Amino acid sequence: MANITYPPFLTTKKLPFSINPVDEQGNVVPGSYSWSTSDSTIATVDPAPDTLSAFLIPVAPGAVTLTVSGGGLTDTADGTITASLVALNLTFGTPEDK
Repeated sequence: MANITYPPFLTTKKLPFSINPVDEQGNVVPGSYSWSTSDSTIATVDPAPDTLSAFLIPVAPGAVTLTVSGGGLTDTADGTITASLVALNLTFGTPEDK
């Protein structure tokens, strides 16, 4: 899946993510997309009705993978949520096309 978009670093409680689902030729891949996290005790995901964007909601410190899939495409982003006294910080690495 091409171009999962996310902020490189934010301190917030809801982190916005979006996708631009295209195939290898750059054609838009229509359909409904599914968002999930590898561990709902670390973070949950709240997808928009159009399924092209979602909020990641930190729950507790730890490592987590955000996955979005649909239309035969899948993409992931790995990150770590760390706790501070005032907020949760989430830093994601570079997404990988699968």
